[in-house]
Amino acid sequence: MKINFQKKSLVTLRILLTISVFFYTIIFIGEATPPFSESLFGIIMVYVLFLIFLIGYFFAWKDKKQMLSGIIITSWYVLLLILGFFVWTNAGMVIGLGFPVGILGVLLIIYSYLIKTKKKNNYF
Repeated sequence: MKINFQKKSLVTLRILLTISVFFYTIIFIGEATPPFSESLFGIIMVYVLFLIFLIGYFFAWKDKKQMLSGIIITSWYVLLLILGFFVWTNAGMVIGLGFPVGILGVLLIIYSYLIKTKKKNNYF
């Protein structure tokens, strides 16, 4: 059974995102109310970011929705950076752990773009 490069790339991205969801969920459950700051806004944003990440993961498994998933996951990481620098005082580890997931979001966008251009130009 021969699987083409496109299918292998998508399956690899989906598997890596699944691993990320697994570890993110473990960390999220372990830190039910993380002590990033004393503000209620900071605690609520932890839950909002988790929900945004799960929505991005959901769309990664939908056919022809990888571009949307990549945009959502990349936006998740950008929000994580903003909150890490301005709201959560000790968020260096959070930013570092989110970086590979942000890269996966960018790779999903690139994958979707290449698939779209392949359909127009018949290459890839």
